[in-house]
Amino acid sequence: MAIKQTTHAKGILQAAQPCCANELNTARFVLDLSAIGLAVAATDVAEMGILPMHCRIRSYTLIPENIGAGVNCNVGIMTGNPTDPDPTRTIGTQLFAGQAINNTPIQGAAVAAYNLEPVAFDRSIGLTVDAAIAAGAGKRITLIVDYFL
Repeated sequence: MAIKQTTHAKGILQAAQPCCANELNTARFVLDLSAIGLAVAATDVAEMGILPMHCRIRSYTLIPENIGAGVNCNVGIMTGNPTDPDPTRTIGTQLFAGQAINNTPIQGAAVAAYNLEPVAFDRSIGLTVDAAIAAGAGKRITLIVDYFL
């Protein structure tokens, strides 16, 4: 198992931190499988990005592109410290559990995601798949998260 990290998860790009109550921010986390031949195995965890401290999720959308049929994913809060490439980190299923990803955008509706309590530290959002996804041109998974303070 390996941790695959997006540019947000590596800390190269940062999600905006709201500066006042109820200010809505949007983060767009992209796992680009065409970049440098990146592939995802069924045992890998993809660290998509970071939900800033004290924030709650308002809405979220998963956009798979050119992934093909027969792949399901889980998306949720990861254990451990954000940006840590420790391969023993795991994810929950607060956003999606066993969701088919077949090239159609999926609007999130999981109550667990909306009920995530704000905490005093950043949290990573991760993704796992139940089947390997080979690297290839135009293959990517995008997670758009609207959140507020």
